[in-house]
Amino acid sequence: MIIRQMRREDIGQVYRIICSCLDEYYVPETLNFFIMQWSKGQLVACDTVGKIHGFLCSAMLDNGKCTISLFAVDPMNQNMGIGNDLLNEFRKTAMMHGLNAIQLEVRECNSKAIRFYEKRGFLKTGFLEHFYNDGGNAFRMISGTLIGS
Repeated sequence: MIIRQMRREDIGQVYRIICSCLDEYYVPETLNFFIMQWSKGQLVACDTVGKIHGFLCSAMLDNGKCTISLFAVDPMNQNMGIGNDLLNEFRKTAMMHGLNAIQLEVRECNSKAIRFYEKRGFLKTGFLEHFYNDGGNAFRMISGTLIGS
């Protein structure tokens, strides 16, 4: 699997994964916004013929932090290490930009994602009531150690 920066021409494939994996509604222009804001923080995992199997979108925050805003792997390619590879590459990107913490929000009922993040050094640091558009709650998780997590 090749991990590289997301390009505008990737938006169609990434949007397909968003629609099949994420339960919030996003418009494709959301991906343009992320690319314009911090191009290096937007990653895709693709095969040698260019088919995208996963992606990660992020943003820089204040105080040396960044946030993972959107992150998914195509359901047909889950449990193959793609999410781990994307997260590891993102950690390197964050470190290269002098960022020292990554935060994200995850649905409180998404135990699979919570386990994924906990195994990679993320800790629950807050509970966000009615965080999602449908009223769903979330946990905020943070990884403060970018090296070796």
